[in-house]
Amino acid sequence: MSSHVEQLKEISRAAAAHLAVTFNAPDVIPYGQSALRLIYAHPDERQAFARAFINGIASPDDWDACFIQFCVHALRWPDLKADLEAMSREAVASNNWSLIQRLGHVLDAFEDTWEDAGDFYAAHFGQP
Repeated sequence: MSSHVEQLKEISRAAAAHLAVTFNAPDVIPYGQSALRLIYAHPDERQAFARAFINGIASPDDWDACFIQFCVHALRWPDLKADLEAMSREAVASNNWSLIQRLGHVLDAFEDTWEDAGDFYAAHFGQP
């Protein structure tokens, strides 16, 4: 695993720890912005970053859901969305309801109409 992916995981852990205290979704913005700067600075590691988000959804202990949603809304990589849709179909087939729910929220974040972008994260994404 690249050191940049490890840095992304550390940012996510910090976001999760902070949000566990504040329970305030907009507090994810600085962590998300930090993650995006890291990702944009290393475009050659796009697949590794995408895999990290997928792993974060599959095992959410160190990954905050709001953080992942914020990042995927900004990135909106079609290949990541396709992988998540496939993962969602597998979760439905195996009746993995907790994963289905997490994936549903993340897949919603790919949409232009994702309400959280204007509600919680308007300071970054602007008003819809």
